[in-house]
Amino acid sequence: MFQAADYHCQEIGKVAYVTTVPPDLIPLRRAVQQSIDEMAFFERVISGVQKKSKVSTSVSAQQREGILYRAKTELKNAKKYAQHCRVVLGRECIFNSFCPPGANQSFDKAVDLLAKL
Repeated sequence: MFQAADYHCQEIGKVAYVTTVPPDLIPLRRAVQQSIDEMAFFERVISGVQKKSKVSTSVSAQQREGILYRAKTELKNAKKYAQHCRVVLGRECIFNSFCPPGANQSFDKAVDLLAKL
């Protein structure tokens, strides 16, 4: 039941992220943006390292592999954090009785699930 509630809260958070939110939710919306920016950064690092591995550079293959491994690990962590931020934003939307346009179905389901917990 917790997973289902989190899923619907995340869906609400996804919609709330791209719409205008009440002032109380703006800091959470910014947290979602920062997490998405972080994901994009690590995706660029990975892409850059992969491109450089095709061209011989002064960086050894072992160093590139180390950088690639760390970047992939950080990208995985950033994705988890972005998901968490969207769940929190969705829950705060519910607690503030703010249903973002287009999230009605997830909003109703999340409210019902959270009431049962």
